[in-house]
Amino acid sequence: MTKVKSMIRVLPANVVFAALPGERVVDAVRRAGYRLPYACRRGGCGACLAWLEVGVVDYLSPVADELLEAAHTDRSSGRPCLPCQAVPRGDITIRLEEGCRLVRIFGGGTDFAADDGAAGD
Repeated sequence: MTKVKSMIRVLPANVVFAALPGERVVDAVRRAGYRLPYACRRGGCGACLAWLEVGVVDYLSPVADELLEAAHTDRSSGRPCLPCQAVPRGDITIRLEEGCRLVRIFGGGTDFAADDGAAGD
């Protein structure tokens, strides 16, 4: 059995995904059969910008600090997070930008996604 490092809750859909050790948020979500908005996968464009409401993430590759700093001034709660590069240090909760959705793209090869019954569109 694969060891799970952390759980990722994505709001407002309120769906939970398990992340493997060292796995980026976007990769854990995709492995479970869902898709978050993203474009460059390098942490430079901001297309995946989300808000870290609970927990801590590390960035294993450099990300655009200006992007995170500019986003932080636009919101009073949470911290900006780039899921394409973010690796959870433990359990985390992220909130997608208004108008962004978590999309189910296929069944996924594992049972790593769990919906607690409060999922939204």
